[in-house]
Amino acid sequence: MDTKEQMTKALFDNSVKAKVSQMLQNNYEFNGHKDRMPLELYDISFRLFKPTQTYINLEFLVSTPIGKYFQPVGFFDTSLNIYVLNEFVVSYKHLKSSQQITSEAKFLDIKTNAVIGAFSWQTIQQVLQTFKEFSVAGWKDEFRNGMMIPATMRYDKRYESNGFKSELLFCNDGYPQYYLDDEHGLEGAIGAYIKGNDGALSIHPTVEYKELFDTLNRLKLLTAFTKI
Repeated sequence: MDTKEQMTKALFDNSVKAKVSQMLQNNYEFNGHKDRMPLELYDISFRLFKPTQTYINLEFLVSTPIGKYFQPVGFFDTSLNIYVLNEFVVSYKHLKSSQQITSEAKFLDIKTNAVIGAFSWQTIQQVLQTFKEFSVAGWKDEFRNGMMIPATMRYDKRYESNGFKSELLFCNDGYPQYYLDDEHGLEGAIGAYIKGNDGALSIHPTVEYKELFDTLNRLKLLTAFTKI
């Protein structure tokens, strides 16, 4: 198994499910905390984290060029149903087909997974790089291989977030917006990232996704906001 498969398999480990059941009890407490429990599987350090009374995430701490973040693999509800984030779905299906996992999983719809991708640490890393490049070159057009690239397009980014091909497209107002690649069939911008005159970055879902954004942020599934 590769590391991503190990993380996925941990979500279905019986010992993890037992710990989730323990955390759902009203009298649960660990080292003075009622909302978290550390654990280790496959030489990987995880934690179970309860952002609300009805859901518990399985998370690991990831070190990135822009800081350390808690990243979820999936989460449990009070009936011990297991929800797998899109980034880990391919690993789950491979493990299920090879019978290394026998339990059924639940999956999030594309809009939910897209919001998780739009407000991930991976996206924020790309956003910060975009503004760094813009601070140097500004609104100058660029020539590549004898072709002129308009100033806005020179800052566009294509990368992967939450298992999706993702795009940051730089708009004429001077900030990037997040889209899924056309192959995913979800049209329209999902989020925008605006840098103020003071240099502070503000992160905004589009109107269509505001309610979903608020729900997922409460569940601590948006890693842009889980930095420690």
